[in-house]
Amino acid sequence: MKQKRINTLLAVAVIIVASAFTYSSRTSVNSHKEIDLCANLTKIIESGKAGFTDVRGEKSSKKISGKDRPFDLCKVELSEEFKGYISMSASYPTYEVFFATDEWAKITEKLKSAYEEVNGKMKACLPESAWTIEEKDASNDSYLEGTDFKKTIFTEKVGNSAGKKIRMELFMYRHGSENKRVVELKIEGFAAPTE
Repeated sequence: MKQKRINTLLAVAVIIVASAFTYSSRTSVNSHKEIDLCANLTKIIESGKAGFTDVRGEKSSKKISGKDRPFDLCKVELSEEFKGYISMSASYPTYEVFFATDEWAKITEKLKSAYEEVNGKMKACLPESAWTIEEKDASNDSYLEGTDFKKTIFTEKVGNSAGKKIRMELFMYRHGSENKRVVELKIEGFAAPTE
């Protein structure tokens, strides 16, 4: 009887610890969920043309340079591991999401693999007729010289009636405020046109 009670208490303790870990990691996504990167990326891009209004979820915040900054969580997921955030700027809203992070001082195989996978999926999803794609690394970008960082820039070829275009940057670099190496996607949107 005593052993059964101990086993029950241990099981409850494990559940509580697991729940606390999940709750404290608000940016974590269910890693067992299948994500259609192309379909979801298309939804986020289209929503970015109107301030990401359609994909804004619950309010949240993130520490940047030691201060809490307000964000909205994105209702549409691109990463199996991390939630996307949308800035609160009305004029220049930005969507950001990590695909991989690492504490090591150098770019690891894990990060290289994640970068190449996401980069390949994005290129396959976005038609060359509609997007300009630029690959950047130490060989062709002076800001990346002496590093093994990379970035791919995706820019719409044709903008909206005001000439505004969606611009996306996929990075593999050292994230300053996170103080770790990351694979991150940033999508620069714009406010909905006023008529």
